[in-house]
Amino acid sequence: MRKLFNHVIIVCIFLVGCEKTPVLEVNTGRIDFPHTGGTETVSVHSNGSWTVSNTDSWLHISTSSNGFTLVADPNNTSSDRSVSLRVQLGELSKTITIYQEGTTLQIPIPSYQIGYDGGTLQLGVRSNVSWQISSDADWIQVQRSRAVTEEQVTVSVAPNPTHKTRSATITVSGEGLTHTSTVQQDQAPRVLVIHFDTDLFPLPVFNGGSINGIIDWGDGSIQNYLPGRRHRYDSADSHTVSVTLLGSTGFEMSDIHGITHIDLSGYRDR
Repeated sequence: MRKLFNHVIIVCIFLVGCEKTPVLEVNTGRIDFPHTGGTETVSVHSNGSWTVSNTDSWLHISTSSNGFTLVADPNNTSSDRSVSLRVQLGELSKTITIYQEGTTLQIPIPSYQIGYDGGTLQLGVRSNVSWQISSDADWIQVQRSRAVTEEQVTVSVAPNPTHKTRSATITVSGEGLTHTSTVQQDQAPRVLVIHFDTDLFPLPVFNGGSINGIIDWGDGSIQNYLPGRRHRYDSADSHTVSVTLLGSTGFEMSDIHGITHIDLSGYRDR
């Protein structure tokens, strides 16, 4: 009887010593899906019956004996989204973060400024969707080209022949997204040309708000515009003064003595 009791003790010790140590391993801690969705597989190594839980409806899970497959729906919003999956075996657990980007269509700079003489601008577009670009003004042309981190759009702006500032809206759109940027163009300066034959010429009085510009007195002397300026010449021969101004809306001349001709072609509204 004593011998049998000893054998029972040995068997119990053997059984306790052979109890399995839980094993749970996964091959990744994070999975990134594009906004279009997709399928990814996670491998699970375990010596027990494990489970995986998910609370988000955009992510679908199908399990197998050695892991599980994830299927992400397309993300049609502009917001990124994520969910944490917990793989559980008893008290052991592993967490896998699932991340999915949102749709992106963006012009990082909301507005551009360009001079009246026109030129080109480089407009960047960040996107992970197919898109089109357009302008609401015929004085702007756009041409696309690929860059490393974003697509570049060359915006060609024609000279502004008018004495008014103008603006245009550039629109990119695709897959339900729309983004805009504004191009502001300066007004063309007004140019007043006066011919006269006196040796002293006072500037006309120019009306307007903030006026700035250049005075070419016609004898090699050029000055910045200041109200009330006058210029004396070496002789009372035939002279021509050209005044190029921004911000002027009109002018007055109280003394027209010696004036032979006033050219308004570059000054009048257009």
